[in-house]
Amino acid sequence: MPPRTGGCGVATVRVTPLCSPALDARLSSLGFDDIDPTFGMIADIGDASIDPRVDLSPQPARDWIAANAASYGGVKADATKLAAILDRIRPQAAFAALIDDGAPCAWGIGVIERGLIGLQDITVAPPLRGRGVGRALIASLMGWGRANGASRAYLHVLASNEPARALYRRLGFADAFLMHHRIRRAA
Repeated sequence: MPPRTGGCGVATVRVTPLCSPALDARLSSLGFDDIDPTFGMIADIGDASIDPRVDLSPQPARDWIAANAASYGGVKADATKLAAILDRIRPQAAFAALIDDGAPCAWGIGVIERGLIGLQDITVAPPLRGRGVGRALIASLMGWGRANGASRAYLHVLASNEPARALYRRLGFADAFLMHHRIRRAA
């Protein structure tokens, strides 16, 4: 796969187990550093249902984008860049926000494809992490997926994000593969 330009104008390549080991070696020889070991995880949806505190919309509202960006970090901390990324989603999607005490405190995206729901950009406001908010949001996205024909869910999580990985394991997710990214070294 040709390198794509990341959100900061830096060439980035996702290297999955489907890529040839020769590609990884070639990228390394061209000055691409190995970053972000990431697990692909998968789970059966089971009887997941939608929590009444979770608002699901087929399109992201401007306030959804702004609030998510404020809690996310990295390139996606910029609401304009996040909106541009979200605008590229083509399959059926749900943009979720969990409302607690009248305000959104957790966000996520579910995308239906080929009987699966991909969970993306799961974010919980930092003061509420570890309080079950993420669990409710993820279960709700899985419930929405089930209602829309999905039987399994998948996601990607940084290997270094052990709190998230532990949450996903409690929700029935298991590691399916390990991938990483290659990013071109600064000149």
